[in-house]
Amino acid sequence: MAKPGLLAHGGAVLAVVALAAAGIGASVWARKGARASILAKPKQREREATALRIYHSPEFQARLAKGKEQFAASPLADNSDAEAAIDRASEALAFSAALYSANYDAVRPYIMWGTHCGHRWMGHTALSCGYGLDSPDNIYRSATFDGAGHYLIRGIFHGAGPAQLSIVIYRGIPGVPGSMNAEGHMDELAGIASETIVRDADGNFMITIDADPANGRANHLQVPREESALHLMVRDSLDDWSRELPVELTMERLDPPSPALAQRSLKESIDLAGEILGYTIPFWLNWFESYVYAKPLNDVPTPWKRVQGWGMTQQGRFALKEGEAWVITVDPLDAKFFDFQISDPWTKAVEYVSKTGSFNTSQAEKNPDGTITLVASPVDPGVHNWLDTMGLHLGTYQVRWQGLPASVTSGDGSVRKVEVVKLAELAAHLPAGTRLVSNKERAAQLAARKKSYANRLR
Repeated sequence: MAKPGLLAHGGAVLAVVALAAAGIGASVWARKGARASILAKPKQREREATALRIYHSPEFQARLAKGKEQFAASPLADNSDAEAAIDRASEALAFSAALYSANYDAVRPYIMWGTHCGHRWMGHTALSCGYGLDSPDNIYRSATFDGAGHYLIRGIFHGAGPAQLSIVIYRGIPGVPGSMNAEGHMDELAGIASETIVRDADGNFMITIDADPANGRANHLQVPREESALHLMVRDSLDDWSRELPVELTMERLDPPSPALAQRSLKESIDLAGEILGYTIPFWLNWFESYVYAKPLNDVPTPWKRVQGWGMTQQGRFALKEGEAWVITVDPLDAKFFDFQISDPWTKAVEYVSKTGSFNTSQAEKNPDGTITLVASPVDPGVHNWLDTMGLHLGTYQVRWQGLPASVTSGDGSVRKVEVVKLAELAAHLPAGTRLVSNKERAAQLAARKKSYANRLR
């Protein structure tokens, strides 16, 4: 199915900043004697620089202003928490659109990091981006490609790899016409996860992607030949931020067209980003209202299985009054990766680098029976497993189980207890032996978290 408008030109190459001509390489950003960077690559910087030019252009800023009006007109904006978060959420969604446009190149695809908190690296500031309950534990990378092409991905593990690597091919990005299935969900066409990836003697791998059957090829993903602008999504799910590293990935087209297609002009890239934002804002506003906010309030229903079988997840919302806390006890089910995150009313993850907006199994303190009890609250309840809502009384959440043992066939029993309690009575609702923290211990916890997150920027 062809994508509408500018999206139909899947093979066009983007105008990017010519850093190579200036002699700028990866070594400029790596510390002397440090390992080679996995994410801070020259092409990452080039396409981020293009995205920043797109984002700051008057034309795109005018489109973003209209988007903010759409957020403000949503019935979900009828409270102070949601209203205060409009700029943050809409700007993150807009920069995501700019990044998508900057990386829209099916001839010379690049698997680009495109969902993260804002950070300074490689000589510029990458703005906060992300949407749809983006996980603080996932390094989300993506690329655009065409079903008619033949592609090769190479993967190299460095040290301790992620708790799980998953690669999923979607028909397109969320909200773009033709990208959703009949039920209104993202249409997953193919996928593979680290549990099933065949590796060589050094632990590395290759993945082929094209419209032909595997015919004996290991790690092959078959896609519809007639589709353009297919969306490759990579998730490196990190459990121990201080130790685990994303997989180094490269992607190339084995049959590039000759002669090479002309580069996309900056104006065309700005137009494409505006077109994408025009699709995605209405889509996500509808998704928030019809899906996330349709979930039972202050509850965590039994999780649902991912289409490609690489895990289970659940989403929903919470609302607290002054002096209340949300207490959740879950069973990680021996998953290789588990996390629970808090997001704002528009599903943008709250601050998680220097605050505890999320917990995974490495960060959380477990109960004696192996379950995890988390306390979500706008104010510090004095427990180690504090899901800091960043002052929000109303927000959203997502919980994930990935890399589950074969014996786990459903999410039954994964959610043990969920309740809203008075902060003054919190102690009576916590398991015996719950770890409490002093102000000094909290400061140490946050400092360690911030330090471990910085590993991604090396």
